[in-house]
Parts: sequence; structure tokens; C-alpha cells
Amino acid sequence: MRAIIAAALPLTLAACAADHSIPVDPPPADRVAVEQQAADRLGHYKKADDGKVQIPIERSMELVAAKGIEYPDKLTSPKEAAAAPSAAAGTPEGEAPAPFAVDAEKATAGKALFAAKTCSACHSIDGSKLVGPTLKAFWGRAVTLADGKSLWADQAYFTESVKNPTTQISGGFPPAMPQLPVSEAELEQLLHYVASL
Repeated sequence: MRAIIAAALPLTLAACAADHSIPVDPPPADRVAVEQQAADRLGHYKKADDGKVQIPIERSMELVAAKGIEYPDKLTSPKEAAAAPSAAAGTPEGEAPAPFAVDAEKATAGKALFAAKTCSACHSIDGSKLVGPTLKAFWGRAVTLADGKSLWADQAYFTESVKNPTTQISGGFPPAMPQLPVSEAELEQLLHYVASL
């Protein structure tokens, strides 16, 4: 077992370096020295008490935007989740919201915010698969949450999803959205942009 770990460690360091643009020197024979070199090179990352490594949000967004995210077999991919809501939970209670009256000026400002707040790293606007649900045709669609509840995508749902992103997780997606620092005016601009898609 130790031989397998010793053989795999240089490959792991090389892969880690390739992902994070860190040069790898030929590994020394001493395994402790190899581990210390890796720790020195990745010093800006934090290791949590549970053993998971935490990386800066900006870097994680860059990695997600560049590579996407792989889903374990036990989770539903965003593509599957997009196809499943109507069949899984049926129609939400109440009537679908009336069409949203989009203010073009607010929507333009919201589009700029969508990019500036890195929303586009996790939410597509064209229906493609990313970490979070697509925002294409957002307004008025049926949404199935991870707890099985079904609701309409409207202003209340959008506002709650931005202000408290872990309270209403869309089915088939990880609870990965951070809480965004947005003002009420910015939230309204984002809503106008998303409702225009």
C-alpha cells in the first residue's frame, strides 16, 4: 500500500500544480519533504477542521467557469434536473405569475451586474449545464426544490434565492451559491435582467 501511495504522490502533486499553475520540481526521495513542498506551494489555501480544503471564492469561480463541475452518480445533473421538474412535482399551487414588465434600463444595468457579481460562472442564460440552474426562461416557470416542494419562479422566489441562497435549493443542484452582497437597487436590476431572458 505504501508503495502505491509513494508512486501516486508525485502524480498528485503534478496534477495539483497543473490545475493551479504551480511549478513542480522533481520530488525528493523523502515523502515528508514532498508533502512540505506541496503545503508551501498551496499555502494560500485553508484546511478546515473536517479535512476539506477551502480555496478563495474567486479561484473556485475561475475553475468552475473553465472546467465546469462533475456530479457524482448519486446526484442529478443540472441537465437532468431541468427536464425533471414538471414530471417530478407537477404544477405548483396557485396561478403562474403574470408576465413581468421589464424596464430596459434596469435590465441593462442588471446584465452588467450579472457579469460583475460572477453570476455567469454558475448560471447560464442559454440553457446550458453549469453549477446552478439556468436562468433562461426563468420568469414564471415551475421550479422543483430539493425538498420536493414545487413553486413558481417569480419575484419572491428570485429575491429569496439571492438573499438567502441555501433556503430554496433547486432540485438536482448542490447548495453551492454564496450569499451575494447586493443592494435593493441592484437586486431589482438583476431581477429585470433575469426576467428578460
